[in-house]
Amino acid sequence: MQLVNAVDFYKKMKKSLGNKRNEITDEQIEEIVRLYGDFKEGEYVKIFDNEDFGYQKITVERPLRLNFKIDEERITKVTEQKAFQNLATSKKKGENGLAEIEKGKQTQAKIIEVLQSLASEEVYKNREDITKMLKEVFKQAGLTINTPVLKGILAGLSEKDETADICMKNKTEPEPDPDLRDTENVPLRENIYTY
Repeated sequence: MQLVNAVDFYKKMKKSLGNKRNEITDEQIEEIVRLYGDFKEGEYVKIFDNEDFGYQKITVERPLRLNFKIDEERITKVTEQKAFQNLATSKKKGENGLAEIEKGKQTQAKIIEVLQSLASEEVYKNREDITKMLKEVFKQAGLTINTPVLKGILAGLSEKDETADICMKNKTEPEPDPDLRDTENVPLRENIYTY
């Protein structure tokens, strides 16, 4: 380790830009105060409104678009979903807890069996269509799938796809894609839609 002389260190530093060490005279101060007091635009004076310095932060959302495919790779992703894994857990203790875990494991196995029977190269581009189809197939197999588990299954079978249909939150409102969310700072004086 080497000690650096303070003078050498100062010489190596970049010099500041501009001429900052100027003093202004009493006459210049009086001129500045007069211009400020007159409150009129001129060669040395510009007047701004508060709105000129303000901005609105606008969030820009783009719709979520997913495709769905039932194949071995995506079925494996289904098994990694938290809601699916929670089927084989229990908060109960003793025999009741073990029975609930065993029942959950059987449900998991049935779900995987049903999905494997549907495996194909077909790609579904509409979430509502595949949701209806899966509900129907699970019902025929005698499985009652709750909403969190169904969402987990759909998440495992899905992949982002710009060519797919827009996923809807409800019948009228598109679901936003959090990965495509963006924000814009729009000046207060500008129309948001024009901007």
